[in-house]
Amino acid sequence: MSQIEGFSDIALSIIAESYSNLKYLNLWDAQAITDKGLHAIICSYCKLEYLNISFCRNITNKSLFEIAEICHDIQEFYFAKARWITDKSISCILNSCPNLQKFDILYSKGDVKNTNTSMRRCFKIEYLDFSGAMAFHNDALIVAIIRAFPNLRYLEIGHNDIGNEVTEALAYTCHKLEYLDLGGCDFVKIAHSCLNLKILNLERYENISKKAMDQLNPNIHIENFDEDYCSGLKSSSSETESESS
Repeated sequence: MSQIEGFSDIALSIIAESYSNLKYLNLWDAQAITDKGLHAIICSYCKLEYLNISFCRNITNKSLFEIAEICHDIQEFYFAKARWITDKSISCILNSCPNLQKFDILYSKGDVKNTNTSMRRCFKIEYLDFSGAMAFHNDALIVAIIRAFPNLRYLEIGHNDIGNEVTEALAYTCHKLEYLDLGGCDFVKIAHSCLNLKILNLERYENISKKAMDQLNPNIHIENFDEDYCSGLKSSSSETESESS
């Protein structure tokens, strides 16, 4: 058996006793699952390589520490809409799972108390999705994460209140980026430094200057760009129309 979906705690306990080679576990939106059921699986299958507990509202920060302690072979971990997540659990997962390549805490809620959390340098992680993660009220943690993972190829941190320190860390560290969603930050420096950048999502970007747009590599695919928010484009187009008439 390689994959299971949609089980309760009791069912997970039965599964944990019956299968020894489970590596792929998808519990997406399994509302009945709690820390107890997940604990049974984690303890039985320390060789898990894929784990998706997104939208599992009854799983808490406690399980994250257990995953970090036991599941060192995990390569993909998804926990979107987590309700309890902290700087300590995030850093614990990232520091303790050496084979982790993809980490997703999309629209998760939590609290960052120690923004000086240290991060170990890891060259395997290529995919991070922190869009709308409420844990990132301070730039320090996400800057530390970015600097620790220079081989990032896919990064989403849109809909977070982040500043120039984050964009500078990206520009100077993540030169292999291919997909970037910043959701409202100064992207020009990053676009210049990340020569492999292929996709740039500009959803809800406002007051982008024409000069900034002109500086972008023409080979970058721009997604969700609204010219109405681009300062300078409307005026220049109006001038062109006036001259032609």
